[in-house]
Amino acid sequence: MAMKISKKATVIVALLAVLGIFTFLAVTPGVFANLNIAATTNATPNNVMPAIDRKCDCGIPANLSVGQTITITSTMGTFKVVGDPSQHGDASGTMTFTVTNALKAGYILTLTSGEIVINGTTYTITSGAAQTGRYAEALVGQGQTNPGGVLLIRADAQGNFGGVLTANLKLDFSTGSTEYIVVLAGNITG
Repeated sequence: MAMKISKKATVIVALLAVLGIFTFLAVTPGVFANLNIAATTNATPNNVMPAIDRKCDCGIPANLSVGQTITITSTMGTFKVVGDPSQHGDASGTMTFTVTNALKAGYILTLTSGEIVINGTTYTITSGAAQTGRYAEALVGQGQTNPGGVLLIRADAQGNFGGVLTANLKLDFSTGSTEYIVVLAGNITG
C-alpha cells in the first residue's frame, strides 16, 4: 500500500535538508578549503599553467624581454612514422622564437623561422606561436611549414653544460597523409 505524501510535507523536508546542509557548512568551515583554489595563497602563476612550467623550484623567474630571440639548433635527432615503426631515421632542425609579450605568468613567443629535416626532406617553418611559463624551462606551441605541414612543439630546457644551454625538442609533425614523431637534442642561444 503506497502512502501519499502531501505537497506541504515535501516542501518541509526539502527546507530541512537545505537548512541541514547550511548548518553543516557553517559548523565545519574547513571541509571544502582544498576546493577553493583561487582564494588560497597557493594560486600562483606556477600552478596556473602546469603544462607549460612544471612545478619548478628554480628560484628566480626568467628575465626574457620583448623582442628577444631564442634559437634552438639540433645537434642530433631522430624521427619515426606514426603507425609504422619500421620507418625511422635521422632528423635535424632549428627553430627561432621571438618574445612578443611578457606577462606575469609567462611569455608569448612567435615562431619566426626555422626548418625541420626529416629523412633528407627539408620543411621550412612559415609561421607559428608558443608560450612558456615564467621560469621559461619549457615551451609549447604549434606551427606550419612549406611544403604544407603542421606541427605541435614541446621544448624542455635540460641544463647548462660548460656554458652551453641544452634542450630537447619534441615535435608531432604531419604533412600530407604522413605523421611523424620527431625528437631533437640541441643547443639554445639567445
